Amino acid sequence: MLRTPAPFPQVGSYALTIHQDEITLARIQGRNGEDATISLPLFSGASGNRTVPLGELIDATPLSDDEASEWSALNQFDFGTSPPRAGTAKRVHWDRYRALTERDIQSPVLERLLDLAAGQTERRAA
Repeated sequence: MLRTPAPFPQVGSYALTIHQDEITLARIQGRNGEDATISLPLFSGASGNRTVPLGELIDATPLSDDEASEWSALNQFDFGTSPPRAGTAKRVHWDRYRALTERDIQSPVLERLLDLAAGQTERRAA
């Protein structure tokens, strides 16, 4: 099991996906344009690889120090009470803020699933 994943959405990176109505760990095995071939490391047996649109994968990588600083700065930005209009500079900041917030929320889930997958790998090797 790869303990230092590649940056999302490169081949070798991890993400979250929905499989059988549950959120689970996915590893990107290949890329073809806006599609990714993924494996599901937590499923035993013949779960097989499947191809999904990249938009269906959830980037849950932990924020880097620079991204955490960027998130903190954006958190101070006055967005008003509703999302800004599309096509405005304020909307670009809003979209980036939301993306970083979602990653920050989801990253503990990804870390826990990676730990579970590493444990499965260790038990199989024993």
